[in-house]
Amino acid sequence: MAKSEDALGGGLILILGLGWLAISFWRLLLGIALVVGLLLVLVKGLTLVAARQRCRRLQAIAAAADRRFSGDVMRLDQTYGVLEGITVEPDPAARPALCFALRFRCLETGDGGSSDQEAMASTSAGTARSVIPQRRLLPPPIQLEPLSSMKAFALVLEGQGIEMVNDLSVEARATRAALQCAGEADWARSSLATLAPMVASVRSTLAKAPGNELLEPSIPQLQQALSAFEAERGKCLQLQRESEAMLGKLRDFLSVPDKLRPILTFELDGLSDPARLKDLKASFQEVVSLNDAYRDLSRDRLA
Repeated sequence: MAKSEDALGGGLILILGLGWLAISFWRLLLGIALVVGLLLVLVKGLTLVAARQRCRRLQAIAAAADRRFSGDVMRLDQTYGVLEGITVEPDPAARPALCFALRFRCLETGDGGSSDQEAMASTSAGTARSVIPQRRLLPPPIQLEPLSSMKAFALVLEGQGIEMVNDLSVEARATRAALQCAGEADWARSSLATLAPMVASVRSTLAKAPGNELLEPSIPQLQQALSAFEAERGKCLQLQRESEAMLGKLRDFLSVPDKLRPILTFELDGLSDPARLKDLKASFQEVVSLNDAYRDLSRDRLA
């Protein structure tokens, strides 16, 4: 009997000991898990803070570079154009990493070819646009401090095939003149597209006017409107032809190899006249106003 009681007591002590060990073990595991969890939260928090700091630093560098280089003439893979802006956005190739996004307006090559469908646009002459949008993403280096110097940022751009051009150089002046010509040609094409239905509408109404007592009294005004529309159309056509011709010459000049360009005699004075486009825009607006007046008159006649 005594031996049985001793065995039972020993068993209870063993069970209690094992229970205590199990509780201590689970407490230890819970403690380790808690410590690991806190460390993970701390690391994630520090990583998030570092990422935000890096993002703010990248945005500050991009803003400084945008102020310094935006609007400057550059050469992108041997094609001249203007750098339009620098921003920071997620890198699609390495999300959630960030990269510098650079936007350009570039002249097409001399043959006018382009594989970018979005950069192509039909014109009345069936030609393509001579200014094409370009976009390039640059992953920033791990160490950002050197980029606080805009000279260092320019070196990074140069390493990516983006060469900034001295604004006083003949290449920069020729590029700006070419972009202006391209803008004039684009405006002329857009204006011609606006004038076409206006001219067609007046001609159609004039054809119906003779013998129609509702329309016949308006024939003088219709003829005046048609004359104004066709005169403006002629101005726009002339601007388009002259701008496209000069644009082609400037592109040909910029396509000459660098070593040969210094021996060329090249004068930019008189190549473009900014006041001409301003005057044309003013006269075009007058014609549009005349068209609005003509439409109001037509509604009154038919009311």
